[in-house]
Amino acid sequence: YSPKDNLSAAVVGLGTGVSAGILGAAKDVKDVTVLEISPKLSHTAPIFDAHTEKMSKNPKVQIIESDAFRYFTKTDKKFDLILSEPSNPWVMGVENLFTPKFYETVKGSMTEDGLFMQWTHMYSMNGIILATIIENLSASFPYLQMYSIGTGDLGILASMKPINPIHLQQRWQEDVLRQRHQVAGLYDPRELDLMRLYTEK
Repeated sequence: YSPKDNLSAAVVGLGTGVSAGILGAAKDVKDVTVLEISPKLSHTAPIFDAHTEKMSKNPKVQIIESDAFRYFTKTDKKFDLILSEPSNPWVMGVENLFTPKFYETVKGSMTEDGLFMQWTHMYSMNGIILATIIENLSASFPYLQMYSIGTGDLGILASMKPINPIHLQQRWQEDVLRQRHQVAGLYDPRELDLMRLYTEK
């Protein structure tokens, strides 16, 4: 959805590295900063290279062992894309990554046309926690779109400007992204409309 080329991206939470790997393999992305607080996860990244477009060997991807809140508070770098994929909101320390203060801090680290994606799961999640996440996001970002991802996950896309699909078709045709979409059972960008659960309207 980004209207820009030559994008700088950040990913909060390494996990197995799939998100960072796909971003790093995308043509329009010039660099990916991964913020991971656990050094053990950083060291296991090469194990998953077969599933992450060889992320651990990609020079565009830099893994920084840091708390995301602290990093965004101190960095002067501006990002075009920020994906936040932390663990459960009730895990100690992780709850800070769903607060109004964190979203305001993230917004300060984004470019004018920047996009922020908040991933969250639905299992063991009650309505109050989910509503709080959406409320906190909407307090910082005037434009939101929420998508159903798979059977138990949500992706909430947030921006300071209206989210424009003008580049969607072009990027969808990029080899790496098209293959990944097909693995997820998606063959046409219009299918995203079927996954959209909510907009700011």
